[in-house]
Amino acid sequence: MNLGVQILIAIFTIMASGVIAAIVSHRLNESKDERAIKMQKLEELFIHAERFCNAVFRVSATCLSVMANKITYNDMLDIQIDADNSADIGHYGKCIMIVKFYHNEIQSAWDLVISCRDEINTIQAEFRCEYEKAGNTVEYPQYRRKYRDALNAFSKAEEGLMSKIIESVQ
Repeated sequence: MNLGVQILIAIFTIMASGVIAAIVSHRLNESKDERAIKMQKLEELFIHAERFCNAVFRVSATCLSVMANKITYNDMLDIQIDADNSADIGHYGKCIMIVKFYHNEIQSAWDLVISCRDEINTIQAEFRCEYEKAGNTVEYPQYRRKYRDALNAFSKAEEGLMSKIIESVQ
């Protein structure tokens, strides 16, 4: 083989190996960055999901007092207004965004939390209709029972969501 061809092959080999090394290095760094972003989003999801669930419990707790005829419905609304829940705004939206954009594997656990929250809201709406008819002249044990069951289901769904987030970290 001619010396010029050997030199060209050597130069081509060196250049090709440099290009390949650059591509591999780029992909490894990109993968590392992607993992770091996903980890950061899991941490954010954990915080926002916890705050969202705590807000649901805080708001729901006062409704149980109305059902037990300890306070009026208006008292409950006043308590909720006075609580200044402005810090809770946005957690729901952040959770939806993070789950949809970064962590689809958590979607089913998130959907269960929302389904349980919707059940709590449905029971509260049914109770409100009944309360508007009878007022605070009676207790509402049937609603308290359903409401507690719904809150327990919500709590279990929250535990499942948090476990799924933690599992995704590992």
